Amino acid sequence: MFVAEAAMLKDALRELKNLSLYFQRDSASVVDAMTQIKVAQDRLLALKETEGKSLKKVVSEFKATSKFRRVDICTNDNDQVKFNNLKLQFHQSLIDNICRRFPATTLLQAAEVLNPQSWPTDVVQLALFGDTEISQLSKSLGFSSIDIADIIFEYSTFKKGCAAGQKLKKLMNLLSVYPISSAVCERGFSQMNLQQTSLRNSLCVETLSSLLMISVNGPPLVHWNPRRYVLSWLQAGHRSALDKITGVARKPHECTLSQKLFL
Repeated sequence: MFVAEAAMLKDALRELKNLSLYFQRDSASVVDAMTQIKVAQDRLLALKETEGKSLKKVVSEFKATSKFRRVDICTNDNDQVKFNNLKLQFHQSLIDNICRRFPATTLLQAAEVLNPQSWPTDVVQLALFGDTEISQLSKSLGFSSIDIADIIFEYSTFKKGCAAGQKLKKLMNLLSVYPISSAVCERGFSQMNLQQTSLRNSLCVETLSSLLMISVNGPPLVHWNPRRYVLSWLQAGHRSALDKITGVARKPHECTLSQKLFL
């Protein structure tokens, strides 16, 4: 019973992990968020009735050898019934929690029509599909009536496989600005904790803001060429690492009596 429950939990966590990783991406947007949520719900719904990858492995090994990983498994007559009821309740609870956590708001439902995966396969249904939602989105973002008509026309050609028009692209770019999760904010706070540590607690706001701008938005260090920045620093009159040391020379460090005991 316990082994089967652990395998069931692993299968469910795998689906939740995929959904969580999607929301942590920089490319996550309101356009395809609803599709990803529905995919996770459908897969959890399927796990209610069928066996997942890990659970299937446990069940097949148990049926063949009455063991799992060379360990004997003891079962009772009503264990199967109890486990089936638990599996139904567990997965239904996960589905309900996802529905409450990600309600189908007007914005998510309207933006979903821009995702080709949500389009109907029937040509007749596809012809007028999404026009109402595109009009609502355009109005909420301040487009004029003339621009809305052009966007709907460009959306019709977009559904035919053509590239998105200029005004439709503008609408999609505006929608991509909407934050879909708090992952970006959390990464920003993590970077701030890495920059302002207990040993660097006197950084002014301007310096910390500049460091965060570089660490959050800057390219990886292997792709960064510092040459022009070094030249700019030297041309501004700052010292370089090859300049001769000036000022009062440091006194030579002498060991104390207690330190000499370790020599």
